[in-house]
Amino acid sequence: MIQSVTLLSENIKITVDSAIKYNKFIIDCQSVINKSSFFTIQIDFTDPVKLIRNHNYTWTDANCDFIANEFSPKIIKLSNGFFVQPNLQIGVWEFEKKNPSRLLWKFNPLNSKPLTFYTGNSNEKIIAQANSQINFIETPALLFSNKKPIEFSRSKIPFSAIACFTDHCDFDTLENLQL
Repeated sequence: MIQSVTLLSENIKITVDSAIKYNKFIIDCQSVINKSSFFTIQIDFTDPVKLIRNHNYTWTDANCDFIANEFSPKIIKLSNGFFVQPNLQIGVWEFEKKNPSRLLWKFNPLNSKPLTFYTGNSNEKIIAQANSQINFIETPALLFSNKKPIEFSRSKIPFSAIACFTDHCDFDTLENLQL
């Protein structure tokens, strides 16, 4: 199912050799993490992506470009019927329809977490990168299933939206909102 996995960063290009064991493909990234604050895992599948799980937990055809951030589900279905998802929700998944068998898993990509600073008398805007420390709680891996993917809902009513309208970030939890 996997043709190749490559770690990409600045001037680094490393091909990862491994195999799918017990429906799991482990991706050792230590060689790149120690040398860069950002990198990409390029995954080339033997089969093209057929369906993508989007931000509202519905399946869409892979006929358009797609980006899944840390708060979106990261699940695809290959044309051979297998579901693919990561073991970690961190990073950004990017899929381009021009490369239907390729998935990019990016960590700290440019402008993914920008900070805006206003300086001077005219409040000139400066955009700075807020790269987070890459510290995996577990080695990144891809999980494969030919039955169903594993999904968890963050809401009381599964897979539904929750809205909290407030003018202050201190009210972003139920307890603080009720107080």
